[in-house]
Amino acid sequence: MRKYEFLKDSDVLHAVSEWTDKKGRVHWKQAAHDLSIVTGENVDSETVRSRYRFITGQITEGYSDTPKPAPTLPAPEVEPEKPTKEPERPEAEVTDDQILNVLKAKRTAAQDAEILHIAPDEFDRRIKTMEDAGLNITRHASLVWLERAALEKGADVINDWNGEQEITFAVISDTHLCNKHQQLTYLNDFYDRAAAAGVSTVYHAGDISDGYYKNRPDHIYELLKIGFDEQAEYIVEKYPHRAGIVTKFITGNHDATHIKNGGADIGKRIASRRDDMEYLGYMSAKIWLTPQCDMDLFHPLDGATYALSYSSQKFVDGLQGGQKPRLLFIGHHHKALYFPYRNIHVFEVPCFEGQTTFEKGKKINVNVGGWIIKIRVTPQGTISAIVPQLIPYYDMIEKDF
Repeated sequence: MRKYEFLKDSDVLHAVSEWTDKKGRVHWKQAAHDLSIVTGENVDSETVRSRYRFITGQITEGYSDTPKPAPTLPAPEVEPEKPTKEPERPEAEVTDDQILNVLKAKRTAAQDAEILHIAPDEFDRRIKTMEDAGLNITRHASLVWLERAALEKGADVINDWNGEQEITFAVISDTHLCNKHQQLTYLNDFYDRAAAAGVSTVYHAGDISDGYYKNRPDHIYELLKIGFDEQAEYIVEKYPHRAGIVTKFITGNHDATHIKNGGADIGKRIASRRDDMEYLGYMSAKIWLTPQCDMDLFHPLDGATYALSYSSQKFVDGLQGGQKPRLLFIGHHHKALYFPYRNIHVFEVPCFEGQTTFEKGKKINVNVGGWIIKIRVTPQGTISAIVPQLIPYYDMIEKDF
């Protein structure tokens, strides 16, 4: 029975028992479906039937079975042998792959635990471990599943404000680490200059990683590291770390390819491994610098436009009165721009990636650098003055790995 070795006896017996009705008939297709989920293999009803007969040594009645065979003459009586007790085989532990297989469908945790033959508490513990490792496991009402769609999930962060009348911070975006055109040297230099300016928080407006676009066949050739685990570990190791500076970041469309490819959120993994990095969610986040001064980070999904300010202007035009932040920092476009519009201080945030083959083909030039922002506020916390400082970099470094 080598071809059925991937099926555990206990799984087959349990599935057949679950799908045997009150009349003793077995629903083989449903039993095969459950076993496909548990094993991750393509199990058909004939395989289950054959394996069950092999285990039990009997013919079972099913919807498509042939009639029962004619009885045979009894065998001559012989002295029965003393039964020998078969040694119990230890049950193999449920693997992470088996859990991921059941999480492909939306079910309750109790239903998933029943399919895997483990206790509900053990199932909850295992998926919590997976969540902590960065897998995008979603819970809604009583259902749980592995979500592969990138959904906007922005945080609403309230910073401690003790009446300071001057606030200094830095904003960067689109570092695209793990792309061969990354500018890691300039990124480290920017952090040094931010530390020298008294910055304690650097905000990142998305695309911390380069991800992997499977629908762009040439993208793989621009990558230093391929896949979720390799890119996450590289960023955890290489991303700048400076004493006294915390990086608060959102993720963008490149980061979201890890969710679409394998249901893994790279932002969660990075934040779980770096105490100085705080993940604020996908695509957007709101930060209250004071009770009267809010700042939005936003990573849109549009493309390059003819006019530098067109995309950000249209975004601001679409904001209702109660939605408008005091400060707006937009990533994704790899441009550097500041303009006040509709009582909002609007910034396009440059990148830390040289022009890629894709951008060159699309005739898109890029600005490399970051912003150091100093704002003065009234005793009530509203902005009275703003001093933006652009830190630009011009000569791109080849193979800056």
